Amino acid sequence: MTAAFLVDRQFEGRHRTGNSVVSPFDESSLQPASIDLRLGNVETIYDLTEYVLGQDIPEQRITRRTFDVRKVAPGETVFVTLKETMTIPEDCLGFVFPRSSITRLGILIPPVYMNPGYVGQMPITIKNTTSFEISIMPDIRVAQLICANLSAFPSASYGDKAGKYAGEIGAASMIASDPEIREAVQRVLEASVPSSLRGKI
Repeated sequence: MTAAFLVDRQFEGRHRTGNSVVSPFDESSLQPASIDLRLGNVETIYDLTEYVLGQDIPEQRITRRTFDVRKVAPGETVFVTLKETMTIPEDCLGFVFPRSSITRLGILIPPVYMNPGYVGQMPITIKNTTSFEISIMPDIRVAQLICANLSAFPSASYGDKAGKYAGEIGAASMIASDPEIREAVQRVLEASVPSSLRGKI
């Protein structure tokens, strides 16, 4: 098996055999070597005025709301869940990139990487870098999924490892669950907080 990118007929072939990479599958979204992805109607909002990278975010600081039209002000960033559920084959890597038509308007969508075996509805970041307000709506094609076929199967897939975003529906960041983050926070506490107070923070 040699490394290569999936093309339109392979996406379609997987769908016909019940192994669709995206669901719902829309044949009109197929591109020569990618498949377009649409916005869903759920936005995730963080109620934060500052944040220390790795700090746990309480659930009460996270709000999810639906929308029909979302106005995005100049310089504003929003987090919106994609409509499609993606199922990355266990012999592939997945990449989500913005559509060229979107970036040509000054709308920034950072690329996202997915391990083999990832399944979920991913939230994407949308930043309005223009000087004018834009409006976004569900079902608009904003991104594209590219799958790179691996040269061999990995020893374990993302699902096998119970990845923290496995099966997600627009999950908020879970960076605080990373072991090295927890260790770093613990080191800071030990160096700066009296032992008598650590359990109260």
